[in-house]
Amino acid sequence: MFVTGPDYQPYVDKLSPEGGVATQILREALATQGRKLQVDFLPWRRGWQLMMEGSYTGAFPYAITPERTQQVLFSDALVMVRSRIYYPLEVDPWWQGAVSATGKSYCRPDGWSDPPAMTLEEASRVTRISAADLAGCLRMLAARRVDFFIGDAAIVDRQWILDPTLPQVRRGGLVTEVPMAVAVSKALGDADRMVALINDGLSALASSGRLEQLRGYP
Repeated sequence: MFVTGPDYQPYVDKLSPEGGVATQILREALATQGRKLQVDFLPWRRGWQLMMEGSYTGAFPYAITPERTQQVLFSDALVMVRSRIYYPLEVDPWWQGAVSATGKSYCRPDGWSDPPAMTLEEASRVTRISAADLAGCLRMLAARRVDFFIGDAAIVDRQWILDPTLPQVRRGGLVTEVPMAVAVSKALGDADRMVALINDGLSALASSGRLEQLRGYP
């Protein structure tokens, strides 16, 4: 039994038949190994805690961090979160790394962290402007009230599907790529075997070309 969160579209979606891209990938990976995916959708913090307590085999999708690797084993990546930079429509691309943003302003939706492409020191050299949500940031960017925005392209690009009236902005290049994987508690007796089984399933999907098809990277 696995656990994930209630909503992290397009990767996790409790309301969709497939459960989101990451859920579908894990389902098909396990199927190649003769296993059937059973998954619960719970609040993120609760799901992680229950996984750590042994109530679930694994939790997904989670970024691989040094802190987490002390507690869990990670599978290979289910998906890669690919962050891109976005500019006002009339502005030519200028991003040459975080240092090139010095003195500029960017929008950060409430509840979001600073872009992973920036160290704390680099982030201190730019001006943060807050917006209530992602759509608000895109409107500010289109109006040139900020200089740039960095976000997961799969999430950002969905905004125009959800709201076609949003003003257009310029989509820039790839800034960071973060693997999101299945976390399996080291306390689980067969954690190594479970991670190996998931990885074998992902390898089988990759060999057939199905993995990239499912990921559908923007």
